[in-house]
Amino acid sequence: MHQNKSMDESTQCALPFETMTREVPPQIVDYNKNLDIYPESELVFGLTYAVGTDYRPVQECIERILKHHSYSTQIVRVSALIANLTDQPLKDGNEFERISSFMDAGNIECKDSKSCDLWALAAIGKINSSRGTENQTAQERVAHIILSLKRPEEVSTLRKVYGTGFFLIGVFATEKERLDHLIEKNAPKNDAQALIKRDEDELTDRFGQKTSKTFQHADVFVQLRNKAYDKELTRFFSLVFSNPYETPTQQENAMFLAYTSSLRSGQLGRQVGAAITSKGGDVIAVGCNDVPKPGGGLYWPGPEDRRDHICGIDSNDEQIEKIVSNLVARIGSHYDQKYTEQLRKEFRSLETADDEQVEKIISNLVARIGSRDDQKYIEQLRKDFRGCLEITEYGRAVHAEMDALLTCARSGVSPVGGILYVTTFPCHNCTRHIIAAGIQRVYYIEPYPKSRAAELHEDAIVVEEKSFRQHRGPRWKLPYTHFVGIGPRRYFDLFSLSLSGGFVLERKAGGQTFSLDKAKSWPRLPLSPLNYLQREREVIEEFNTFFHKTSGQSHS
Repeated sequence: MHQNKSMDESTQCALPFETMTREVPPQIVDYNKNLDIYPESELVFGLTYAVGTDYRPVQECIERILKHHSYSTQIVRVSALIANLTDQPLKDGNEFERISSFMDAGNIECKDSKSCDLWALAAIGKINSSRGTENQTAQERVAHIILSLKRPEEVSTLRKVYGTGFFLIGVFATEKERLDHLIEKNAPKNDAQALIKRDEDELTDRFGQKTSKTFQHADVFVQLRNKAYDKELTRFFSLVFSNPYETPTQQENAMFLAYTSSLRSGQLGRQVGAAITSKGGDVIAVGCNDVPKPGGGLYWPGPEDRRDHICGIDSNDEQIEKIVSNLVARIGSHYDQKYTEQLRKEFRSLETADDEQVEKIISNLVARIGSRDDQKYIEQLRKDFRGCLEITEYGRAVHAEMDALLTCARSGVSPVGGILYVTTFPCHNCTRHIIAAGIQRVYYIEPYPKSRAAELHEDAIVVEEKSFRQHRGPRWKLPYTHFVGIGPRRYFDLFSLSLSGGFVLERKAGGQTFSLDKAKSWPRLPLSPLNYLQREREVIEEFNTFFHKTSGQSHS
């Protein structure tokens, strides 16, 4: 039998800092000195924004707000990490040449290392080195700000390392604002436009720029226009630092409902949710993308369920494969002008890719023409064809926006004048129905490159409010606006008093509210330097102390 001594030894834990008696903020009610031993913890913030966004005022605003909370800041610039670590040539020409060279170098290093999260790893290394090389201790009231993140894998890695202590801030600027900023920095207009398109999503490069896909993972979305970010960031950090009196806005509440609705979707591709509210914020309907059932509505789990994941196949993907096979079967083994024109005709008949994309694919294919018996060549053809096909009409699922509108119809509630919140930008098929239904505004988070809504309905909608006017009449258009506020993924963490993963909060003592001191506030979700094995030992030691204490009392 093991002696008690071995148990006692197992509870020893070398802490990376010194514990001390702390003044607990009045709104925090569940502080545990053995587990929450570093409440004034380091925090890590990542910024993501599209190329051309004038982020510097936002950075300065964040530093100023953190200073009010008695936090110092350390800036980690990914561009500086690239410059220090790559052997690729970096240019000092105009803004287009400079940014392009950094993009090229960053992509190449990611590809060579086969790591999409390479620059997140470099940023983590930079943060680690800021504590010194030996006997590292966690730093009190220090915030690390990473500028900027371009790939979803980078965000994922930072969340795995820093957990709830990492926050992603999405800075939204309209395309016009970004284009104007690049031109002011001496980037030629055509080059600036190409750079913006490249930054959004390098579709054919696994290790390329993926800003649009990264942006949707933000914990909070702020906007550059009219310095709105100042007020939005002040409120966000107030929530981060345990202010129990901040509550959701109408937009945040509705987008959270749209997000929660998306979670019931069983679609094989993506989960999309929608919510329709009145102008006053009353919820009219919610919806998600899934397969309709006879009698109305969508399938729920059960013996009658016939959704795609039950059937085992996505009908839209199945149709794409048929089209790809048909195209490959028609490809000749030799290049000539007739062949090239036929290839262009085949693609354009699909109405799924823009002219620039078609020309690029045609050029690549023509350059690689080989034997039809070459399996590698055939597989590359298939990959290229799939990459440009943007078909959506062969899926069985009702889209989330349509499900919400149909719910209005089944319930006998008019959506006219309502506001639609949707987790993903509406496709062109849904857009025509959104317009016809009388929706007055659309809020979205995730972009949807396949959508042709803006170009097909230029007369009826306006994206990013480039020409929106606050009146009806011939000039009025339905605005599609990017969501601003606390993202759905941190809704519980920042708004719930008791269901958050962080401290439990309360709002009153003796019937009175608290007076909060920003300079002494604690993060709601402190970043603990202890791993779960160390936390287990802390709990065991606390239990043993209590057990021995009570045992001693029983024998006295």
